[in-house]
Amino acid sequence: MIRAHKIPVFLRIFRGYNRFYLKRHFRRVMLDGDLDALAPQTGVPLLVCMNHTSWWDLLVGMLLEERMPARNSYTAMDERQLKRYRFFSFLGVIGVDRTCLKGAREFTAHCAELLRGHKNTALWLTVQGEMVSARHRPIRFQPGAGWIAREIGTFEVITVAIEYAFWEDRLPVAAISVSPAHTYSADKNFSRRRFTAELEQQLEEQCNQLAIKMEQRAPSVFTTILSGSGGIQPVYDVLRSLAAKLTGNNMDKAHGDIVTPGWRKGRGGDVQS
Repeated sequence: MIRAHKIPVFLRIFRGYNRFYLKRHFRRVMLDGDLDALAPQTGVPLLVCMNHTSWWDLLVGMLLEERMPARNSYTAMDERQLKRYRFFSFLGVIGVDRTCLKGAREFTAHCAELLRGHKNTALWLTVQGEMVSARHRPIRFQPGAGWIAREIGTFEVITVAIEYAFWEDRLPVAAISVSPAHTYSADKNFSRRRFTAELEQQLEEQCNQLAIKMEQRAPSVFTTILSGSGGIQPVYDVLRSLAAKLTGNNMDKAHGDIVTPGWRKGRGGDVQS
């Protein structure tokens, strides 16, 4: 296992870079739900359970984590991957050896120690343990979340669903659903399997509802928390901008802002080109 060694200055610098990087690669990062759900204030440790569909999940999670300034956040990555990107350990990433039972036990014990009794600590887990399609059903967790939960007393849990899609621009959009926080107590009546099954069902329902909203292809049904640039291709956009200036017209890079005429209404609604 590789332990995290957070460096606050490095974390602040990387957060700024991360926002810039996401703006370069996404048209929008959008939230389905209340921003307040990201900042539970009950004074107990927080466990965040995310689905895992893409390499981007870690960076999108870090964007969300910025909205929880009172929390000291950690997350996990396969130890072999973290050896390639060792600087992530300075951001709070823990490397887990998934090739043996000893590595899993060491990881769960370490995470439980981080959370137990530390009221401002949050642990973000991609609970499926591997990248799978956002449409994969049923959603099943690796056992680590349940084992950690059993060892940390009273704590809060939120589930986070993320989905990526291409809409009208060349850059994709990312949509995020955040559940309300629920409080659990790992007392003598706590069932690790029941706890895991409840969260699996909750996260699966979130993913289903998020997929329905994504099919609407309408930013207005979400709260945009980060906006990138629109357009089709940088060189082509420069040529369009020059042409617009020469003709005295305005140019909007956003391809999706061009909507088909109103006469198409009644044939399934407006269709964006």
